[in-house]
Amino acid sequence: MKIKSLIFMFAVLCLFACKKETTSSITGTVSLFDDGTTSVENSGMKVLLEGTSPEIFAQTNSDGNFTIGNVPFGTYTLIFSKDGYGTYKFFNATLTESGGAYNITETIKLGQVSDLAITDFEVHISNGSIDYTGSIDPEGTADAPKYVRIFYSTDENVSSANYTYYSEPYQIVGNAFELPITKEELIDEGFATGATVYLKIYGESYWNNSYDDPITGELIIPNLSPNSPNIVSFVVP
Repeated sequence: MKIKSLIFMFAVLCLFACKKETTSSITGTVSLFDDGTTSVENSGMKVLLEGTSPEIFAQTNSDGNFTIGNVPFGTYTLIFSKDGYGTYKFFNATLTESGGAYNITETIKLGQVSDLAITDFEVHISNGSIDYTGSIDPEGTADAPKYVRIFYSTDENVSSANYTYYSEPYQIVGNAFELPITKEELIDEGFATGATVYLKIYGESYWNNSYDDPITGELIIPNLSPNSPNIVSFVVP
């Protein structure tokens, strides 16, 4: 009887010892900001594994930490979302049997969607020089400047999702702005003399939640302001 009991116990122990793990966890930390550089409450951001059904996700705590547990081995895209924030994506989080938990070591800094309203946006050309002018609300200050970005195309339907070229963010202090660009810059980006160029300007937050789409290679900027003025155009001199 004792021998049978020992054999049974050995079989049970062997079963547990030989059982392979098929899941692990993904951890990380998020810092949340307003549309500038002021920190805000870190809790309540949903971190979802794209394409999972039922959804596998976690929410950040007050320190911005999150842990997604019981994740089957595989490679995942993480989607970060919260009301007032543009959706951010983190790619290629890979869990393997030999790799253990996946930890995103760098703190992910995410900002709120810009609420900047831009008005009176115009293009001025004089003696070959090109300037853009306009007004913003609310205005930028030395301690809390505002940011805008311009998208260019020869397509009259230019937008942040349909462009040939985009500027770096411009920092604006005050409520009126004047932004220069040279003809040489435009030609370097493929806009020939005599070409009609269409522009779309957007407000942008300091932490703009941007990422490169791995399929299209395009820059995605989720935090652009929805209060964008109409498209304007000009002919390259």
